[in-house]
Amino acid sequence: PIGAFVIMAAMATLKGRETKTEIKPIDTVGLVLLIVGIGSLQVMLDQGKELDWFNSTEIITLTVVAVVA
Repeated sequence: PIGAFVIMAAMATLKGRETKTEIKPIDTVGLVLLIVGIGSLQVMLDQGKELDWFNSTEIITLTVVAVVA
């Protein structure tokens, strides 16, 4: 009973106070760079032990890509 009263009071009080929503376009360049950077970091961390960390050119390349992206 108390919860229902609180919900009804909140709905009556907040009615008409909604903020207008605005649809903005997705930052595709930023999204692509984020995916490339996180993907490179993940592969680097997964393969690092098997490829002897920074003695491998693949790991060094993945690190550079992750940092630059």
